[in-house]
Amino acid sequence: MDLELLTEQPVAGAHGTPILFVHGAYHGAWSYRHWLPYFADHGYTAYALSLRGHGANRHRDDLRAVRLEDYVEDIGWGLAQIGAPAVLVGHAMSGPLTLVAGARFARLTRAVVLLASAAPQATGRKRAAALRQALASDGSVALAYTRATMQSKLRGALHHPITSAELFRRAFLSPEILAHDLHAYFPLIQPESPIATQQTLQGTFRPDLSGLEAPVVVVGAYGDVFVSADDVRATAAMFRTEALFSRGGSDLMLDAYWIEAATLILEALCARGIPPGGVVPLRTHAGAFAR
Repeated sequence: MDLELLTEQPVAGAHGTPILFVHGAYHGAWSYRHWLPYFADHGYTAYALSLRGHGANRHRDDLRAVRLEDYVEDIGWGLAQIGAPAVLVGHAMSGPLTLVAGARFARLTRAVVLLASAAPQATGRKRAAALRQALASDGSVALAYTRATMQSKLRGALHHPITSAELFRRAFLSPEILAHDLHAYFPLIQPESPIATQQTLQGTFRPDLSGLEAPVVVVGAYGDVFVSADDVRATAAMFRTEALFSRGGSDLMLDAYWIEAATLILEALCARGIPPGGVVPLRTHAGAFAR
C-alpha cells in the first residue's frame, strides 16, 4: 500500500509530537492545507493522509467497492508510516474511523480528535433522522444528497452530490468564506464510495471501541448543516468530555474561521498533556490565511 501522506515538519527545537489528519467524504489530504503549517508552527510534526481513491490516489483506486473498513486500514498504514504514537484527527465521515483506528492501533494513538463528527454509535434510524433534521435547514443541499443517494442505489454510481461551487459552500462552508478560496477548493471536491456513504448514512458501521484508551476531543461547527449541536454534545457525552464549538461550517479546517477551530484543538491537547507537560506553542501563525 502506498497512499498520499503530506508532511509538515516543526521548527527546530519543537517537541515534534506527531498529528495525523484524516479527511472526510469528498475530500483529500489537501483539505488540511492551512492546518499542516499551522500545527507545525506550534511544534507538531503534522501529517495529512489521503484515503484510497482520494486526493493524489483518486484515479488509482475504484471507489465503487471500497468500504469504511478499508479506510480504517488506510489510517493504520498512515500510523505505521509515522511509527510513533500520534494524535488522530478525523473529520465528518472519518470521525468514527479514527476512533476504530485508535482502538485497533492503541499503541500508536496519543489522542483522537473528532471534527464535525456525528455520534459514532448512532443507529441507522437515529442517524437518518438526525441528518434529515439537519439538512432541513438547506433544501438545496438536502435535494442534492437525496438525488446522489438515489443514483447510487439505482445505477451503482459514485456518490457525488457536490456539483457546483455554490452547493459546496452551502454544504460545507460559512458565508464568510472568500470567493478566491471557495473557487480554489471546489475543483478538488470529488465523488465518494457509494458503499461507504450508505454505511455512514444508515449507521451500519458499528465501531468496536473496546480497546480505545486514548483521550477524545470533540469539536463541532456552529454552522454545520450535517451534524447538529445536540449530536456533537451527544458524542462528547459518550466520552465524558466537553463539546467544543467553533464558528464555521463542517469544513472547519478550510473555512474562514479555521484558526479558531485549530486553536480549540491546540488548547484541548495541551490541557491533556499533549505534548508532555503542556508545552506552550513556540510561536503563533501569521500570514495570508489569518483572518
